[in-house]
Amino acid sequence: MADASLKDRLLEHAKSFDGLLSLIPAKHYYGKDNSDQWKKKKQTKEQTAAAQRAKLDPDSVKSAKDVMDERARKRKLENMVEAVNETSVTDGAQRELPKQGLKQNLTSNVKKQKKNNLLEDPQLAIESPKQIKVPIDPDLLRSRLASRIEALRAARKADGPDGRPARNRQELLEARRKKEEQRRAHKKEFRIKAKAEEEARRLAAIISARNSNESSIESAIIDPVDQNLSFSRVSFADGQQLTDDLSSLKILHRKRGPQDIATSLLINEKKRQKLNGLDEKKRTEIEVKDLWLNAKKRVHGEKLRNNTTLLKKTLKRKEKAKKKSETEWTERTEGVAKRQAMRQKKTRGKFKATTRSKSNK
Repeated sequence: MADASLKDRLLEHAKSFDGLLSLIPAKHYYGKDNSDQWKKKKQTKEQTAAAQRAKLDPDSVKSAKDVMDERARKRKLENMVEAVNETSVTDGAQRELPKQGLKQNLTSNVKKQKKNNLLEDPQLAIESPKQIKVPIDPDLLRSRLASRIEALRAARKADGPDGRPARNRQELLEARRKKEEQRRAHKKEFRIKAKAEEEARRLAAIISARNSNESSIESAIIDPVDQNLSFSRVSFADGQQLTDDLSSLKILHRKRGPQDIATSLLINEKKRQKLNGLDEKKRTEIEVKDLWLNAKKRVHGEKLRNNTTLLKKTLKRKEKAKKKSETEWTERTEGVAKRQAMRQKKTRGKFKATTRSKSNK
């Protein structure tokens, strides 16, 4: 009697749980299946509209109980098919065993069900064609993989100069040092080559200048024209200059002497004082010598700084510009300091007001 009442209670509880499961939608109980979500983008307008209508159809909505029963039926059917397959493999005879007709009916039913599913969903049958496996040589695959790995290693420069990868930091630094030395040697070789080419071009220019002079002389003999020309200076783009007779290049020396205005003015003043201390004859000789030297420098295009009046004017102009720049810089620094002080004062005022309001609360 007690067992019967316990069984009845269990059945009632099972029915109540089944009723609750039948009220819960399957998507809330099992979760939403997103495995075929990518197919929605490939649907046509008619398929999308049909899916919307099916979603709003109350008969098509499955509860958790329906899904559970369906899964149980599928598991039972799969177990039966597996049992049939196992018995058919173990028994190699062709005669029909007991219940063999039932098993054949079950397998035929499974095949029919799969066929019906394909007929109902032709898109699934189209999207899942049978893949034909082509036998591939493993050695060919290994060679392709090895070549791909070597290409990737060469792309990221994983190997060192000897073809092996660096095993530690010391080897990596050594490889970098060797690479830097190679780069410097290449740059040095390039500079030497460029210098040699420049020298060859310069010599070619000199030879062409000589040939042009000879041809001009010959043309003057053939067609006498007054071409009494002389060049005070012949210079090239790189700074080299020809001598006065246009026979060779000048040896460029480093320019000596003052480079700024104040030093030039000071040297001229000292030179003038020194000349004033000499006798009249010696002073005249030095002045004539300087006059010819300055004339020669002007002919060669050099800039002279021997005019004391012009030097004083230039120095005064530069000092004025320097003083103006200094004044502007001082005003700027003072303005920056003033704005910074104002910001700090404003920040302190806000901080005091905040602390005062908090203390009043």
